[in-house]
Amino acid sequence: MAGRPARQHFYPNDTRFYPLWEECQELGMQVLFHSGYAAAGSGQRGGRGVKLKYCQPIHLDEVAADFPDLKIICAHPSW
Repeated sequence: MAGRPARQHFYPNDTRFYPLWEECQELGMQVLFHSGYAAAGSGQRGGRGVKLKYCQPIHLDEVAADFPDLKIICAHPSW
């Protein structure tokens, strides 16, 4: 399963997603988050809607702590 918080405008640690993360953990699934962008939206009016505030890795800290057996992959690591 993959998530693109900056493009989909969601915080991974939003508790509304916790039932999903719990199910992924129980099924042994890997969850990939794009946690940074190199040039997506650069030079485009409005950045093509990319909002970097959603993809900061700090938002995965609570998810990792609350779901210790969830296999989390951070793609394109950022700050």
